[in-house]
Amino acid sequence: MKKIAVVLFFVFLFLGGFFTSQTDLEKRIKTITEERDIYKALSQKIKECPKQECKQDVKLTQEKEKVLENVVESKIHFTAVKSSNSSSAIVVTVTMMGGSAMKVDAADLVMNYSSNLKISKITPGKAFPTFPRMIAENGTLTVTGVATIGANGIVMGTPNEVYATFEVEKVGDIKGTITLDKINTKAFLQGNAVLDENHADISIEI
Repeated sequence: MKKIAVVLFFVFLFLGGFFTSQTDLEKRIKTITEERDIYKALSQKIKECPKQECKQDVKLTQEKEKVLENVVESKIHFTAVKSSNSSSAIVVTVTMMGGSAMKVDAADLVMNYSSNLKISKITPGKAFPTFPRMIAENGTLTVTGVATIGANGIVMGTPNEVYATFEVEKVGDIKGTITLDKINTKAFLQGNAVLDENHADISIEI
């Protein structure tokens, strides 16, 4: 009787381990199947969806390469002059300077102005086709120009054009100052910095 009990114990132990392993195996198979279905769906999306996007990317890359064929890379820098308009407000005109055959992907012009000055109006120039950010607050003026896709292909930034103009109002008789932020002012071509740090000085008194 004791032997039978021992044998039954091992039989049940074996069956318990068998069914447990079977359950684990079924769970593993289910997990693998689910993962396979997920990757299969992703693979199908990769095959179907990006075809148009890939064609567009290739086309844009080719267009940009064509634009860059005639580019003679040179450093760029900003210059600024002040003048008065009909309402006697001070107008500051900033120009992006560089080689005549140079192009730029994007630029950030950052200028600091004293607390007794107020930037009342910012007008984008023609150096870039689009200016997504033009902000003047808390003593900092930021103007961002970027290349974009036009009707005839990619339009990049062009030096020796007005970057932006802005009107300045002064409070009181104390002189106000506007200076270039050398750290945060940037310009890029193909991911490379092209701002000429040797010409990164702008200081205007108003």
